[in-house]
Amino acid sequence: MLSHNINLHDLRVKLHKHNAKYTFNDSFVLVKECPDLSHESGCVFFTNSGVAVLWGNSNNSLASYRPLVQESDETNTPFDEFSESLDVIETSGGTLVHDGTISLTTSDDREYDQIAISFAMNNAVKLNYLEMDITKALELKNNAINELVNVVKSQNLDRVARTLFDLETRAHNCRYRLNLQQDLLEYPDVLWDYDKQCDLFNRVQNAFDIPKRLDNLNHRISWTIQTLNSYSEYVRHKHSSRLEKIIIAVISVELALALIQALRSNMKREH
Repeated sequence: MLSHNINLHDLRVKLHKHNAKYTFNDSFVLVKECPDLSHESGCVFFTNSGVAVLWGNSNNSLASYRPLVQESDETNTPFDEFSESLDVIETSGGTLVHDGTISLTTSDDREYDQIAISFAMNNAVKLNYLEMDITKALELKNNAINELVNVVKSQNLDRVARTLFDLETRAHNCRYRLNLQQDLLEYPDVLWDYDKQCDLFNRVQNAFDIPKRLDNLNHRISWTIQTLNSYSEYVRHKHSSRLEKIIIAVISVELALALIQALRSNMKREH
């Protein structure tokens, strides 16, 4: 993962200027050769999410591609790079995935299989980043929850309610990023008409335990949201109790004032 977001159309223009041989789609660029960037064998697969998948000897050209990718980054936000790898061997039969090794066909299906595998690798790397980022966010939320315990004891309920609402909103945003914004379990549009490649995509996803890891992250987010809901309910109960006490106090004062007024009226009549 080289950046947060790549403008593929901008990258395509830069590749064209460097006389690259490539396949372009709105969701990916597959570069097969670019001598200007020391890329003469293997292929490089780019997606708009900022991931580059390097095949074969194209690893040697990563340093040359990096500036082009960063120039096409639409966010320019610094971050730690993430990576994954699988061993690849060539076969005259069909492409298979077994024990972390890809047997890649040399038949006409090779390019389609590489695209399917590259999308799955893309998701594996994106999930590495999301796991780190969301786990860090949830840890910060848990620390904030622990701090709220002392605030609740101090009876500053308005501040607690605002903080809880903010934390719960962020937790829901984490769930949105994980499940809806990334679509890590969905087939890429370009694979919809290719059942074999969809199956290959699933097999590579499973090789990185992507469904299980997504499920674990969702459980963590759910636990955080449930904890925040429990605190919110407790704060609402405390707030209601405080309002009840205030109402009782106001009624008591009004009764006392009415009683004093009645006593004064009686004393005046006696005189």
